[in-house]
Amino acid sequence: MLEAVYTYDYQPQNDWSFFFTDNIDIMFKLISVNLPSFLLNFETMDKESGEKFYRKVIHPTEFSIEVYETKDLTTYQYFKIWFDLVYSKITQQFQLNPPIKNAVFMLNRNFTEPSRIFALNGIKLKGIEPVTFDYINGDPLTYSIKFAVEELIES
Repeated sequence: MLEAVYTYDYQPQNDWSFFFTDNIDIMFKLISVNLPSFLLNFETMDKESGEKFYRKVIHPTEFSIEVYETKDLTTYQYFKIWFDLVYSKITQQFQLNPPIKNAVFMLNRNFTEPSRIFALNGIKLKGIEPVTFDYINGDPLTYSIKFAVEELIES
């Protein structure tokens, strides 16, 4: 089993795909993904011996992505519309029944075959990080988004 880990090249040979299931036409080009992990919580059973035992699994609750923007600001507009469906700047109130979305994050080995798939279910928008428009050094426009997530399924 361990030998299989070393049969493929490192990350530059992989492509990442990220999309929301409500609009698969927008494929997000990601710079980074901060996916949560499952944590094991343990407690000390015997104070004298210090013996510890596993108590529970802490499930992931949030994640973030850093995105390259498209030339026509399509991806930023997607999140702006989502934000407006959660909170009205005009009435300064939260909307009833804000959208809860699902997404898929895939690592594609050699740009073709998925090697790892993460289904992110029950996603709520937490925030859009400030966007800096800067063309001095010619870097593409990027921004970060934070989300709350109900369920993370890895396959």
